[in-house]
Amino acid sequence: MDIQKTYYNCKEECFTKRYLNIKEFYNYLDINFPNKIEIGKSTEGNPIYLIRVGNGSKKVLIWSQMHGNETTGTFAMFDLLNIVKENSNEEAIKRILDEYEIHFIPVLNPDGAIEWDRRNALGVDINRDFNAEQSTEIKVLKNQFTNVNYDLCLNLHDQRTIFSSGYSENPATLSFLSPSIDLERSLNEVRKKSMGVISYINDCLHMYIGGKIGRYTDEFYPNSTGDNFQKLGVPTVLFEAGHFPNDYQRQKTREYFCYALYFALDFASKNEDLTVNYKKYFDIPENKELFLDVIIRDCPFLINKAIHKVDVGIQYKEEVNKSKTDLKFVPIVKEIGDLSKRKSWKDIEGNLITPIENKIKLEDVFNTFII
Repeated sequence: MDIQKTYYNCKEECFTKRYLNIKEFYNYLDINFPNKIEIGKSTEGNPIYLIRVGNGSKKVLIWSQMHGNETTGTFAMFDLLNIVKENSNEEAIKRILDEYEIHFIPVLNPDGAIEWDRRNALGVDINRDFNAEQSTEIKVLKNQFTNVNYDLCLNLHDQRTIFSSGYSENPATLSFLSPSIDLERSLNEVRKKSMGVISYINDCLHMYIGGKIGRYTDEFYPNSTGDNFQKLGVPTVLFEAGHFPNDYQRQKTREYFCYALYFALDFASKNEDLTVNYKKYFDIPENKELFLDVIIRDCPFLINKAIHKVDVGIQYKEEVNKSKTDLKFVPIVKEIGDLSKRKSWKDIEGNLITPIENKIKLEDVFNTFII
């Protein structure tokens, strides 16, 4: 199947912004997925749903937005669901549906999604709450995991624009992780399976975004979901949606994210041994924090009648607007000083700035800056 051509024909057109309006989302589910199953509620009582497709004996669990401000995987999920619905007679799709029953949990953290917040309504990071279970939402996910004998888990996230693919000039548009099962980052057959899935995804994505794929750092987090699901014996793959040049709404990233989901299921449906080529996982460049959104190079400051030139590094802070309909990208000065070793998505020349109190303050740099 030509995934690119199929994607353009099946992309879910309802989602055009990075912010997900939760009321509109629930309406969308009611219209398009009337057979969805409510598997729990959030801290503030918003429903958490599961969508089921496929008739296979094996089971795969895919969930998005454990972190409320990470929507790219959610949109890619519905693009994939459209592809499955519109192409059920295609050989590859038919094989996937015959081999697997796929369980999608979109927006595990609806309260955080409303506020564009990583955490839930209590301020708990759901993805660091596996053991304490202080959040309602992690209980919903764990109950679903416990009640079904899953063969594969796909955990969908977003990462910041700061990440590059290794030490290259390229962003880590998509990054992947086979979570560790212990502090020693030991390799067992379960972890090798998730590495095999990632290796296949990486090979398939190469023709589309070769050089823009990263490997997320694999320190063991004893309280995180992916590490524990993998430790419990279910191969788990972490997906991280990152930056693509001039794509702050992440529409191109979303496209490639959908491809990655399809490639993962395609691989799993046609390989009994998921450890095939798992060693190629280590060939994927590890993410590095090389980028800022904007760098003002040699920005001149006038202090005591003398001009001092320094670099100013800017990162956008994402905030939901008052009406909770869209995002604002608020420029925040992150660093002042020698940034010659840092890269940016946009370099600009600075205008002369005269600080009020003869000291460089972050707020002196500018009041507004538009992407």
